[in-house]
Amino acid sequence: MFDKIYKTIFAVSTRLVSFLIAIGLLGLCGLDIFLRIYKNKYVLIGAGSSVCLLGVGALLIISSRKLSIRSALQDTPKLYVPINPSDVPKRVYRLIQADLSKVANISLEAKPRPEDALDLGWGKIGSQLETIHYKTAAIQTFELLEKAATEISPFYRRDPSVSARRYIEMLIAETVLRKDVAHYYIDRYEQLRFGPRQMSEAEYKEFMKVFALLFRSLRYPELPG
Repeated sequence: MFDKIYKTIFAVSTRLVSFLIAIGLLGLCGLDIFLRIYKNKYVLIGAGSSVCLLGVGALLIISSRKLSIRSALQDTPKLYVPINPSDVPKRVYRLIQADLSKVANISLEAKPRPEDALDLGWGKIGSQLETIHYKTAAIQTFELLEKAATEISPFYRRDPSVSARRYIEMLIAETVLRKDVAHYYIDRYEQLRFGPRQMSEAEYKEFMKVFALLFRSLRYPELPG
């Protein structure tokens, strides 16, 4: 990095010194001419007019050059610079095309495939779970469980003030659900509902297996004998 800075400073300093030397030499030449002809005003006027015209012409040429370069840069697309075979030598053109092809191939290979991309809680594209958001679907299983329990008896309808865990404990106490499966289900349910982390496909399938087992364990309460 410092080498690049030093090289830049050296290049600028060299150009500045060269420019000052050129200006000094031109000034000396002009002074010499002036001292030789200053007594003849007609020659002095002619020489002065020639110098002025030369300066104006040089200024116009430099300005037109800068304007043409600026116009060309404005017309050049910013995201893509077209290179035609006529713009550069054939060997350079082939080298540029080979490098561009190499970059395109690397970019294509580096792009993740849909099946390799992180799902971020959604089913993989092209699979049966493509449109399913794992966490939302898992949380909605509680509503299905509540609806199934209500079909057994309207008495099991959950009051909005009752938490999900208290509701599950009530169903366990009524022998409607298996205690071990119900406890495992409600622990995972609360982790999903109140936790920030998304579910993976494996976690979703495991949770749904637990829910299916819990759902099949639903039964009418045992009557006191």
